[in-house]
Amino acid sequence: MYRDGERKQMGTPVTDDLEPYRRLIELQKEMIKLSQKHAHTKREHDRLRAQVAREVSRLIRRRASLSARLRQSTTRVITRLPGFAWLPLALKPTNPKPS
Repeated sequence: MYRDGERKQMGTPVTDDLEPYRRLIELQKEMIKLSQKHAHTKREHDRLRAQVAREVSRLIRRRASLSARLRQSTTRVITRLPGFAWLPLALKPTNPKPS
């Protein structure tokens, strides 16, 4: 390579000419590390998002309606009262018979 009209002689060190390439290689290595880190954080993000979705769906399925919770608490209170042991059987919802 020629530089500013000077001619490099054989056997002279060319560290000045290779410095930009070394810097380029270092930048490429840094880009590779960053892309690997990005891929790792993306996988972690997807894993956490899936975990939150599972927990939310589990909570939604588990949550009973207001009438079901009221019926359950009423049944618990009534079964503790003496003489009303038969009443919870009357409070249980009956399943409609299929036609």
